Amino acid sequence: MAFYNHHYRSTCYLPLMIFDGASGGLIAAVLRPGKRPFGDENAMIMRRVLKLIRLHFPDTHILVRG
Repeated sequence: MAFYNHHYRSTCYLPLMIFDGASGGLIAAVLRPGKRPFGDENAMIMRRVLKLIRLHFPDTHILVRG
């Protein structure tokens, strides 16, 4: 699934990593193919991660930065 990416002029993967801002701990890592990412793909991943965080920590304030 390493696709050609014109920007990098090579085949590659585009990982998406989500970290805890306070501790710096890794929350989630998704290895995506090197094709151009679309916003709906990233939104789907974030929706799933945020749903799991809210399930386990319902009173936590969540700030998303990109």
